Amino acid sequence: MEKMFYDCIYLTSLDLSNFDTSNTKSTREMFSNCESSQYLNIESFNTINVQNMNIMFSHCSSLISLNVSNFYTSAVTSMQSMFSHCITLTSLDLSSFTNDKVIFAEDLFFNASKLTYIDIRKFKGPENKFNKMFNGLPDNEGKIVINIDAMDIVKNLIPQNWSIEIINITDF
Repeated sequence: MEKMFYDCIYLTSLDLSNFDTSNTKSTREMFSNCESSQYLNIESFNTINVQNMNIMFSHCSSLISLNVSNFYTSAVTSMQSMFSHCITLTSLDLSSFTNDKVIFAEDLFFNASKLTYIDIRKFKGPENKFNKMFNGLPDNEGKIVINIDAMDIVKNLIPQNWSIEIINITDF
């Protein structure tokens, strides 16, 4: 499904609720540069086999909201720039995301300039798992939800205006 909707700059909405994604290995650039898309119904995506989510939503500059709360990311090794340049998104619930196998997550939220809330409660250390992940995160006030094991790492990587909500690892 790599680049399936890449550069569909006039596409305003898309309902993929009946899409079978169960055998998909890569969603790289799947919606990249869908500049006019305000709504993507991808809530039923089965991402259990996906390994590459690089640049999946990059430059989706009109997205008002994005529901990826059902994404299962245990096989993902790369999610580099996944939400970069999503300049209208204000929140991302990534509470279902894990980073156990992730090697590349640089610029995950780069230039997502209106982003004020991120929930990555299942992300774990060591520090290299978070290295450069928060590059380009806006300096506006925001809140990030993390687990207690990641606090010492994340607090030094996010902008100073961002607050941290700590979830005890036993909560999930």
